Amino acid sequence: MIIAGFAGTGKSTFAARVEKAIDLTSMPFSRILPAGKGGEPEAEKAAPWLLNDPLYPDNYVAAVLRAEREYDYVIIPTSEWVIYRLQKEYGRKIVVCCPTDECKEEYRRRFTDRGNSEEFIKVFIDGWEGILSNVRELDDVVHLPLGPGEHLTDIREALDKERASDATRPVAEHLVEKLEEEVREGGKGYVLYISGWEDTCHYRIPDLHDPAERDFLYRVGRELWELGLSRIIEDAFIFQRLDREFEVDFVGREGLAKFLEQERALQAAQEVRP
Repeated sequence: MIIAGFAGTGKSTFAARVEKAIDLTSMPFSRILPAGKGGEPEAEKAAPWLLNDPLYPDNYVAAVLRAEREYDYVIIPTSEWVIYRLQKEYGRKIVVCCPTDECKEEYRRRFTDRGNSEEFIKVFIDGWEGILSNVRELDDVVHLPLGPGEHLTDIREALDKERASDATRPVAEHLVEKLEEEVREGGKGYVLYISGWEDTCHYRIPDLHDPAERDFLYRVGRELWELGLSRIIEDAFIFQRLDREFEVDFVGREGLAKFLEQERALQAAQEVRP
């Protein structure tokens, strides 16, 4: 069974305490993280320097379907698009667990206590009403609200009942393998586009699945942020097969390094102007 738990509901604790349960964190699938950095580092959740992974949500949906064949409980975030895909394309039963309205300040403390960044807290607390409203409006899911002081482990009995009543079977192996293969084959042909102070840069990414390449892209994202060029949503995108649509000059790592060096010089010039 798949449980979609809101941030701070105790997903990792539930997975640690319940046999055959897994907290399948989405950040390693939705963001470009350095090699060897698994899980979801609390301090980097919603960090502005993280580049989006264009293979998401396909890569994550595949991982969820694979995990469901191996675990009794697969716990995921309350991502509306992922939930929709799992429901509409693969017929999965989803149990959604979100806090009630009066828990807002309690969750602010939970986020602070576990070391979440200010950006993360701003997203979930400032957007509290809107995020919860959208998730509560999801159709064809089972809603199990969490009251003050409650975590997923506190509603274990209700979750067990939902699992016992779940008549669906895990998605067939050949369908899971098909999606996994599509994800594996889809890692090539991407380009990182950066808009600088005075120029643009197009870096061709050899393979998004290469750990060394992901580590490199993570460092580039950090540097862009430090240069004030991060504004990731507006100024740094990973496009697929950009060369089929536009005539541009592509660079490798050396060319990208020169571009960033140029941007550092321009930034320094901006800082010394009266």
